[in-house]
Amino acid sequence: MKNVPPTLRERIIEAWTTGSYTEIQLAEQFNVSRAYVTEVLNNHRRQTATPIHRRTLGLARELYSAVPSEVAGAFARRFEEVTHANKGLLFMPNL
Repeated sequence: MKNVPPTLRERIIEAWTTGSYTEIQLAEQFNVSRAYVTEVLNNHRRQTATPIHRRTLGLARELYSAVPSEVAGAFARRFEEVTHANKGLLFMPNL
């Protein structure tokens, strides 16, 4: 991986939080790999994540499974935005 200055990471995160870019678009805009953009965003999510109460996660899973498939993708993305948790938690069996 390239030795990239922290300012680039910050610029990627700032651009991502506008909601105007996909990871692929960010990679192209900043001339880095998509894997690098994903790593930066995942690190950012981990650093800003707040623990999710199990009851809240259970409710989110129930809602996710109850909505039509056309809505499920938007629900999962919004879950990720609001909780800063990986949307994959919605698909995991109850912990």
